[in-house]
Amino acid sequence: MHFRPAVAALAFGCLPFFAFADEVSEKTRDEMKRHQEEIKTQLSDVEYNRRRVVERNIQLAPAEAEAFWGIYNIYRAEADKVDTDALALSLDFVRSLERGSVGEEQARDLQKRVFDLEDRRQQLKETYVTRVAKEVSPVRALRFLQIESQLDALALIQTNRSLPLAE
Repeated sequence: MHFRPAVAALAFGCLPFFAFADEVSEKTRDEMKRHQEEIKTQLSDVEYNRRRVVERNIQLAPAEAEAFWGIYNIYRAEADKVDTDALALSLDFVRSLERGSVGEEQARDLQKRVFDLEDRRQQLKETYVTRVAKEVSPVRALRFLQIESQLDALALIQTNRSLPLAE
């Protein structure tokens, strides 16, 4: 079975700011602009907290630390690219809601984009877990996968509880 991890939980985290908009208006656009800096700050906080959770739970031996953190930093830089694309997806979804509903063609497009993002994130994890297993240890690689998967699941739960359903 192909595991599909949480997609863009960080990106969907911005939806509570926009999902309540009743109509497309200048006021809505201004509000979105005002929240951009707050969203950037929240994303930075999430990334900082994610790293702290990994630090506390990965249990690296001193000899493993340099190799692991080098790999992890590259992994997170790549994951941030996926998150950026997910943010674009979530903003497209919000814009559709502002217009009143999601059309069938757009719904198909959004679904495809979600699955593509999930596939990219899964491939990214597989690539870096394999690299950690080879350059650090298989046990640390499994632990890394478990921690990242748990963090993704938590973020997905937080996000989905405020995500409106498509209409």
